[in-house]
Amino acid sequence: MTEPGTALPPWVAIFDCDGTLMDMSAPLGPAVFPAIPAMLGRLRETGWLCAVCTGRSRASLADLLIRNGLMAEIAAMRTPDDGPSKPHPDSLLDLLGLVGGVPDRAVMIGDGLADREAAGHAGIAFVQAAWHGPLVGMLPLRSGAGVAREIDDLDGLLAAIRNRHAAVQEDK
Repeated sequence: MTEPGTALPPWVAIFDCDGTLMDMSAPLGPAVFPAIPAMLGRLRETGWLCAVCTGRSRASLADLLIRNGLMAEIAAMRTPDDGPSKPHPDSLLDLLGLVGGVPDRAVMIGDGLADREAAGHAGIAFVQAAWHGPLVGMLPLRSGAGVAREIDDLDGLLAAIRNRHAAVQEDK
């Protein structure tokens, strides 16, 4: 339990970049999936911090986020330039440290096996981004997570994770 007057750590939504935030098969090169900007805005409005953990270089990620108008929505970034890459758990744990987050108040949203494994190794819930992808139907790693077949499915999935966390905290 948290001491009265003590602020709780933030809820953190950690996104993979390629195939999750960005459509890598867009005809003119990587482009943000159309529903992503509104989703990031809704997350911010409901108290989530958004972050990115990717296998891209920091310069490449920053360029993509700036060109696609997403940089202002991202609280922190973690790339292989900063240390071990996914699926190493430090890639996510270091990112949480940057924003004051903790594993049980974080969700990794990604489309690949390395995303799922990193979340599992770090003790973070995982939601599979299946709005484009080759891994449709992959089983989620932890209870409280799931498969987002559409970007807008994240609203319900992330709310369910927060509600489940609140119920567990009340039982303590």
